[in-house]
Amino acid sequence: TWRGMAAREHSRQLNLEVWVVHFTVCFVLSERPWKIEAVMFLVIGLFIAIAIGGLAVQVVEKFGADIPTGPRQFMETVLLTTSYQGLGFLLVTLFLWLQKIPWRDAFGLRSGPFSRVVLLGVTAGLIVLPLAWGLQEFSAYLFTYFEVQTAPQEIIQKLQSGTEAPSHQLYLFVVAVLVAPVIEEILFRGIFYPTIKQLGFRRLAFWGTSIVFAAIHNNKQAFLPLLFFAAILTLLYEETDNLLTPIIAHSTFNAANFLLLIFKDRIMDLFKAF
Repeated sequence: TWRGMAAREHSRQLNLEVWVVHFTVCFVLSERPWKIEAVMFLVIGLFIAIAIGGLAVQVVEKFGADIPTGPRQFMETVLLTTSYQGLGFLLVTLFLWLQKIPWRDAFGLRSGPFSRVVLLGVTAGLIVLPLAWGLQEFSAYLFTYFEVQTAPQEIIQKLQSGTEAPSHQLYLFVVAVLVAPVIEEILFRGIFYPTIKQLGFRRLAFWGTSIVFAAIHNNKQAFLPLLFFAAILTLLYEETDNLLTPIIAHSTFNAANFLLLIFKDRIMDLFKAF
């Protein structure tokens, strides 16, 4: 009996050691050789790019008063996305070039079978979607309960109402599905997260980058679901060591949200018909 108990205890310890090793390996895969000074210059460059976009919008507001509201607001959206995402790509390219690191090596684009990366990314994006909706409804309930004033973003209101021109919708779809997921994942999961983690602050890296990611979207009701989504994206990167996985999950999530915003009324009518 004593030997049996000792054997079971040894087996439990061995299983625990195996789990710890697996857990540790999973959270070491994404280490990248980023130089802290290069990351700081990248951050400064991003702030400058955002400032340029904001200044351009102010110029349009001041000198474009005769432009109709719809086209003017679309022009401002183009200026903001170009300054942040367009210049962001240029800054990341320069960031990698200065460190002499190719894109594939920088973000683990060769890691794992491509089919698994795509399947995991699409599946994660679709599974997270209803959970994020639930969290957003919960946030809306809390804001209502505590009488906190919130309002959906103007662009979301236009997409829901169908007042946005088709060409504008196409541009927003391309930005939301093809452009924003790439640059945001490169910055938050690909560069900022491993940089902070490799300094020895794993929890700060995980939650800090997730909080900032959620905050930059400037939507109170969406903060909690975006925080949850950012955490999932980080775990996907850790699990696969391939940045394509969170990029595909992010793109899938945005695409589904975008299409549901546009076709929400038609979908509801379809459900009512049954």
